[in-house]
Amino acid sequence: MNRWKKIVWVVLVFMVASGLAFGQNIKIATIAPENSPWGDGLRQMAAEWSRITNGRVRVSFFFGGIAGSEEDSIRKMRINQVQGLALTSQGINLLSDAVLTLSSPRLVRNDEELGYLLEEMQETFDEYLNEQNVEVMAWSQAGWVKLFSKNEIRTPDQLRRARLSLSPSDEGMTTALSRMGFLGVPVGTNEVLTSLNSGLVDAFLYSPIGAAGFQWFAVAPYMLELDISPFLGAIIIDSRTWRQVPAQFKDQMIAVAQEIGEEIGSSIRSLENQAIATMERFGLRKTILTDSEKAQWEEVFEQGNELALGSVFNREIYREAQRILGQRR
Repeated sequence: MNRWKKIVWVVLVFMVASGLAFGQNIKIATIAPENSPWGDGLRQMAAEWSRITNGRVRVSFFFGGIAGSEEDSIRKMRINQVQGLALTSQGINLLSDAVLTLSSPRLVRNDEELGYLLEEMQETFDEYLNEQNVEVMAWSQAGWVKLFSKNEIRTPDQLRRARLSLSPSDEGMTTALSRMGFLGVPVGTNEVLTSLNSGLVDAFLYSPIGAAGFQWFAVAPYMLELDISPFLGAIIIDSRTWRQVPAQFKDQMIAVAQEIGEEIGSSIRSLENQAIATMERFGLRKTILTDSEKAQWEEVFEQGNELALGSVFNREIYREAQRILGQRR
């Protein structure tokens, strides 16, 4: 090999090692539909990342569960078939059950508290996920879990007499609710409507957007006006892939992702309100609690959360969240 060939070879090796030669194509999988706030936000993020890196980082997507369930997508990320994920709460919990603690019923009570808590504890949650060899680009609020039922339910005792549809994969929440005395029936998402119609279940916990989209509210038209637990979302990149991104671009890329995460949360909150208004036009009935009834739910959830600490919910995370929120309240 002559001198010039050696020089060219060394330059090429350096460029490949620094991620500058041919760029990177980061494939991100999500169960979110392409035509959704998540789809819109992720495409915007891809365009901004390409601009920031002068086209050296390109992002492509597998929307709508094309890459499989969130559990399937995590496995594919481990073997580098995809390099990133946009996950819901359930998917995040598969990586680290510490994050499940934020979904403890009524630990967090509104959007403002959730935003504040995520800001205060972001480094802690990032560290838990870093242990799983992933980097968090952004967190996002993704709506609230509410209770829908075939007959009006106003108190915890009334719910204890009902059969509550729960996701078969959400074992932690199933365990926590069973310790509160509620009867959970494992039902897959594609079976909820049939189960409601057949009488297998009488109620379900889900987001208003999902209840409207799947038309479940038509069979279970009563919605308890109480935000039970938040849905979260996160955009993550496999650590091996992130290490290959040139350092000079990383801060800008994360800043863009975080801004888009906030925009997604805002869009979802607006969409959730629209979904509730639409359902009301088609027969949804809100159950507005009295102060006494609301206090019953708060007491049951707090006692149940305490029973689940150490086995379902992370004790240290829960206590720290209580401390932070207590100071704010």
